[in-house]
This record gives sequence, structure tokens and C-alpha cells, in this order.
Amino acid sequence: MAKKSRNNRRKTMALRQKNKLLKRQFIEENDLESIEDTIISDNLADYTCHLLNLYKNNDNIENKENTPKFCFSCLIDISLLDGDSKQIANTLVGIIADVDEYSWVYNTKYDGKQESVTYWYVCSQRVNLEKQPRKHQDLLKQRDTPSMNRFNCEGYIRINVNQTTNIAKIEVNHNYLHPPTSENSVSEEIKMFIQENIDLLPCEIYAKLINKGLDLSIKQKQIHFWWTKFNQNRYIHHENSFQSALIWMKEQNYYIILNLTEPVQAIAFTTGIYEHLKKNNIHIHECDIDATCK
Repeated sequence: MAKKSRNNRRKTMALRQKNKLLKRQFIEENDLESIEDTIISDNLADYTCHLLNLYKNNDNIENKENTPKFCFSCLIDISLLDGDSKQIANTLVGIIADVDEYSWVYNTKYDGKQESVTYWYVCSQRVNLEKQPRKHQDLLKQRDTPSMNRFNCEGYIRINVNQTTNIAKIEVNHNYLHPPTSENSVSEEIKMFIQENIDLLPCEIYAKLINKGLDLSIKQKQIHFWWTKFNQNRYIHHENSFQSALIWMKEQNYYIILNLTEPVQAIAFTTGIYEHLKKNNIHIHECDIDATCK
């Protein structure tokens, strides 16, 4: 039994060493500095949402082609995703589409080294995807269907999937963020409902909307995006997150007992609960503290 256990440990160590070697090769091939700052697939929606909010916070950027393009790249840990490389790429694109509200069309793929595959998706509203409308020969069957709005956005998503290292590299590029197709966008009525219920969690707001007969083409991640965007106005008071937290705490009349910026940023504060308990003659005989470390 002990010999079997030792063999299992040796196999585990050998597998870890192999994975380290493969990841090191991945770093060198992709000209990266480190692979430690990967995002797990479950956090891709929040990451995309955060970047979109930063971009959209600039004034007067919508519907203008002379604005800075929206682009980012990141590494994703795909160990929790099932399926082949194409299914994984489709899942990742779907997560992004739920947040940015654009329709992404599969374009092509490229088989690379070390069992990696690169998939290309393009924005469905790109000018070069427009086709000439063709009328039906039967006049009774002809319909004046409104055409999709097209833009010279050059929008694309490139995803390199490596199931050996369980790492996917995502690149998103949009020359500018034009209005998405109407069927993918969140209506003003839904946005107003989110604002009216801003104190609820996104999942609770989504459940209420479902009960009200929400169009099922709207995804929960889209609700989360707008909930986050509207909440920013309540809590973000400065472009620096540390300074923003300090300003917000002062507005709430919290008593700051520690404010450090060197060697690390740290804040300690009281919320006034002790004074509240003392005022109401409430005595605490036992206190549990839950510490979360990252």
C-alpha cells in the first residue's frame, strides 16, 4: 500500500513538472512575462464588464468613429470547461457576447504548435459582411426587410486554445463600439427596472424580470453589466480605487483609524456599530471573526 502511494506521488510530481514545462513553453512562444495572472473562465464576464465600463465612462464616445478603439487581451484558465477546443472557444465568445451585446460570427481557424488551435470570430455588423439583397421572383412574396446597420469597426475576437496547458489566450478588438443589433440590446424599460431595483442582486433582478415576461434572448450577464454600470455612480468617487474608498467612507461617516500607502495600501475603519450597541445597552459576550486571505 505504501509503495502504491509513493508511485502515485511520483506520477503526480512528474505531471506537475510536465505542466510547468508546457506552460514555460507557452510563455516563450507567446512572448509573455508570466502566466500567473490568468483569469478563470467564471470571471471572464466580470473582467469584460469592468473594461467596458472603463471605456464607456468616457464622454461622447458612442456613435463616433474617431474615438480610441476598444481592445484587450487576457489569459484564461480553461481547466473547468468541457468539450473540444471549438466548443471551448464558442463558450468563451458566448460569455463576451452576453456582456458586450454584439453578435460574433465564426470566421476561420488555424492549427498551431503544441496542440493549440486559434479561432477567429468577427462582428456580424462589419461592413465587409454585407451582402447584396436579392428580391424573390414572385412579387407577392417580396418583403421590404430592413437591413442591418453596418460599421467599419473591424471587430474581431481571436482565441488560441491550448488544452495541453489548459490555457486560452483571448484578443478582442473593436475600432469603436457602435450600437449593437436591436435584438441583442437591453431596452430602456429594462434599464429603468434595474435602476429601480438597484439594491437587489443581479440574479434577483433577473428573476423578477423573468416573472414579468422578460424576453429570454436577454442574458443574466447583460443584467449584471448594467447593474454594475449603474452602481458605479453610487460608489466610485475617484479614478484611483483606494482614494475612492476613502472618500466613500468619509461620506458614510465611518471613522478611519488607519490609512497606509507604504509599503502597501491598507485601510482600517469602524462603522459605528460599537457606539450603536453601547447606546442600546447591548452587550456582546462572544465575537467570531471570519478572515479571507488571497
